[in-house]
Amino acid sequence: MPHEPLRVTFHLDGTGVVWYPSEPMHLDGVLAYSALARIGQLTDLAAADEPIDAALPLARCGSGDSWYWSASVLLPEGPIAESMQMARRRLNTERAELVADKTINMEVAATKTQNRPWLLQLSTSLVGYCAGELTAVQDLCKDIRWLGAERGRGKGRVTSVIVESFPHDRSVTWDGMAMRYLPAARGIRRVRPRPPYWHPAGAVQCLSPGETL
Repeated sequence: MPHEPLRVTFHLDGTGVVWYPSEPMHLDGVLAYSALARIGQLTDLAAADEPIDAALPLARCGSGDSWYWSASVLLPEGPIAESMQMARRRLNTERAELVADKTINMEVAATKTQNRPWLLQLSTSLVGYCAGELTAVQDLCKDIRWLGAERGRGKGRVTSVIVESFPHDRSVTWDGMAMRYLPAARGIRRVRPRPPYWHPAGAVQCLSPGETL
């Protein structure tokens, strides 16, 4: 089926999405997670491992190691606010045998009990844009029930997803700005331009979302 400009809206339950501004959430990353889960290829990937490029129903851009999917970051829509919450982290004593020196001290070092900050994005929905196959993107979105980090603690719950045709292609650039990590020689950020974004393999210089072209 032909690719067309699409708008994807994730409606949220309002409890907040754990949001790291330095690690923007890309729509193709979310779709890749869904696609790999369906074929049983979700694995604990190490930096030394070769990442799997999920087959996605999206237009492909670029060439060589700089290729990327035609998909934007997810942006908040509707009433927007931010909140900081603290999460208590304790050592899982059932995994204590993995501590190298077998010394457990809840007050210091790696086994220390911590209060970790969560930056929560409070909005009614997150919106992303892509150029892809409407029905195939809709199908992948059926499996997406959570977004962001700390999903196991109830953050980022998705209540519904709407995938619809859109009159403008905002998947890569819009109004003179990058809508995603965009390979460019003058880019300051060195990052992999497709999922998994955190992995070092294939990292190139990129413009960050929101930077001018």
